Amino acid sequence: MAETICYPRPLQERIPILVGGSGERRTLRLVARHADACNLFGDAERVRHKLAVLHRHCAAEGRDPAAITVTHLGPARVVAAGEPREDHGAATAEEHIGHYRELAEAGVQTAIVGLGDAAGAESVGRFAEVIVAFR
Repeated sequence: MAETICYPRPLQERIPILVGGSGERRTLRLVARHADACNLFGDAERVRHKLAVLHRHCAAEGRDPAAITVTHLGPARVVAAGEPREDHGAATAEEHIGHYRELAEAGVQTAIVGLGDAAGAESVGRFAEVIVAFR
């Protein structure tokens, strides 16, 4: 459509663009050229590698990589020590804290957490210890 109407008008001049994905040839090049943020996946070592690729693309585009916010999406479920870990993302609060510290050291600025067992306040409450560790 040639003329799209947006009403009510947004509060900001433009909406920030976050690109999710970590394809090294297309996606991260697109992030370097156009995006305000990128969402990566995987462990800290993988994130470091993807950010090195992104920084090379930023250099080719003449863009400061610091202008791009780095987010990370991953599952999380807090279990008690010794409790079975039947799904990906299950770990103790201490293990989660260590994991998110490693991601932060790798360059992640914001963690987006999928609480796979979010069956109510109890599930979210178990994750509170992890959140408090980063305040």
